[in-house]
Amino acid sequence: MKKKKRLYNFIVRHPNRHTFAKLFNWYVTFSNALRSKKRWNIKVVSDEPVFRVRDDKGQEISFLHSERVGFYRYGVQPRTKGLLDDYFIDPATISDGDVVIDCGANIGEIGLGLRLEGKSVRYIAFEPGRDEAACCQLNNPDGVVEQRALWHEKTTLKFYEKSDTADSSLIEFSGYGSIVEVETTTLDDYCAENDIRSIKLLKIEGEGAEPEILKGAAKILDRVQYICVDCGPERGLTKEPTLPAVCHFLVERGFRFEKISTKRLTALFVRD
Repeated sequence: MKKKKRLYNFIVRHPNRHTFAKLFNWYVTFSNALRSKKRWNIKVVSDEPVFRVRDDKGQEISFLHSERVGFYRYGVQPRTKGLLDDYFIDPATISDGDVVIDCGANIGEIGLGLRLEGKSVRYIAFEPGRDEAACCQLNNPDGVVEQRALWHEKTTLKFYEKSDTADSSLIEFSGYGSIVEVETTTLDDYCAENDIRSIKLLKIEGEGAEPEILKGAAKILDRVQYICVDCGPERGLTKEPTLPAVCHFLVERGFRFEKISTKRLTALFVRD
């Protein structure tokens, strides 16, 4: 088992993308030959400009970092379904044509997951990371992907990047890899500019900036039915959770605190 893990770690961390694709596909074939259950159901079908894998159902997803290929080892939909569950997103409550806003979309797995569940929604993603936003668009070709950050005002801010672990944030934290400047907007302004009058679901993963994002959405919250928020300990150098601030803000504005998961400290709020 330890030898297999070392081999897998070597393959996914190989610096050459073309060699990685060949090695990984060989590893999957070899590994499947040795096991009768929990087979790897994916194959790397492209490594330029980003990695793209296809599972045995023909479902595909694009992503940036080879270390994350194992997320899809049992198929694309099991991974995206798991994320929907983590955020308490029940496809049965969503209808075709509903507006779904994904803040901190990364590569757009929420939008892809809803599509794989048979939902044709109006998917709007906010992702300030350039490469992540490009992947998000590949995974959601019919969606709108805004390469901007949500905040409580329109401005330009420093964006602390840690792309390999999807931990990039507008708030400085320890261990970031690089700093770029990004444009910010507010949900209030965006909805006014795009005539968005009803939002079925707002998902927020701001890596600690959730209170500022909600402050910038104060005027449109009465148009939102469900809000799911990652409130984990990710705010700044002290890694504070944002659950108390988020809960207080939303409950004061007519939302009911419906569910919470300690797995990643996600919370679901429903408008009464």
